[in-house]
Amino acid sequence: MRLRLIVLCACMALLAIAPVTAQSPGQSKAFGKTLGEWMKLYHEWSLGGTDENRVKDMVFLPNMNMGEDDDWELIMDPDNRIWGWSGEMDVGLKVGEKFASTITAVIGELYEDGTADDPDDDLIAWFVDLIRKFHVEIWLDGELIISSEDDDYEDRWYDVVWFDEPIEYAEPTEYGAVAATFITGYGFVHPPLSKGEHTLYIRLYWYKSEVPDVFGWDELDEYDCGYNELTLNITVAKKK
Repeated sequence: MRLRLIVLCACMALLAIAPVTAQSPGQSKAFGKTLGEWMKLYHEWSLGGTDENRVKDMVFLPNMNMGEDDDWELIMDPDNRIWGWSGEMDVGLKVGEKFASTITAVIGELYEDGTADDPDDDLIAWFVDLIRKFHVEIWLDGELIISSEDDDYEDRWYDVVWFDEPIEYAEPTEYGAVAATFITGYGFVHPPLSKGEHTLYIRLYWYKSEVPDVFGWDELDEYDCGYNELTLNITVAKKK
């Protein structure tokens, strides 16, 4: 199993990916909806609640919880004390199509024993604090468009959004979760790109000194930093 952010939790999933632009602060409206409303729709797709990866001309991009095993490579670099997963996928868009995705998120869940996460739980607060410690860099065609070091990064945060109905998983998780009930985190929407080839590069990384209690550092004693990186090769073509 690939060790990525989505499998580090014992009671909820963490997802990671994608860029935010200056046009998409979390509590304002972009393309007719708030960021939280877009992320609700995005995760209804990414978590399997619908097969449709779009709403009209807003397309939902794949994230670090997606792709086949062949799309991902585990890289261990003890000389530089870094380990991580590197992935690459191809995406097709049409001229005029906008796109959206998640950066990082905490997902509340329903369990086999009938219990459910509550947004006010201390454990939810712990995971929220955890994802706020992740470092994010997102590049579009060689230009850094989002950095967690930017003063406006918190504008990409959206508060808890509940799904209309729990999104049932195809099978229970290893820790007994059977459905997703709410989500909170960082996300983005982006205006259309020009016709042609584009590259979206997403890198999310964390340091042992900042998140010492997760990621199994005892088994990675010779490493100080972990990361996930995803390259999306985007082809924008004319509408037929």
